Amino acid sequence: MKLQALAIGLMILGGLAGNFLWYRLKQLLRHRGYPAFWSHHHFQDLRHLDELIRNAGGSPEGQRLRRLRTSLYSAIAAFVAAFLLVAASRFLRT
Repeated sequence: MKLQALAIGLMILGGLAGNFLWYRLKQLLRHRGYPAFWSHHHFQDLRHLDELIRNAGGSPEGQRLRRLRTSLYSAIAAFVAAFLLVAASRFLRT
């Protein structure tokens, strides 16, 4: 039961962090002149982020963008892992 509560908490935190980071990315892309829509084309945002990282090279800006990408992917992975843990625990319990 404690593990399931922890997983649900991680799922909530991962979801909130992922949304915050993704919409921060959308703001950054809009500021740089890329099309960034609030409710769709999310995978296009990732392609644009990769393009920004390539163009920035090894500069401090490029490092900051790489940290943003890593944080976003980590939040998504935490959410998915926690979801699978909760789903597996419910499935195994029945």
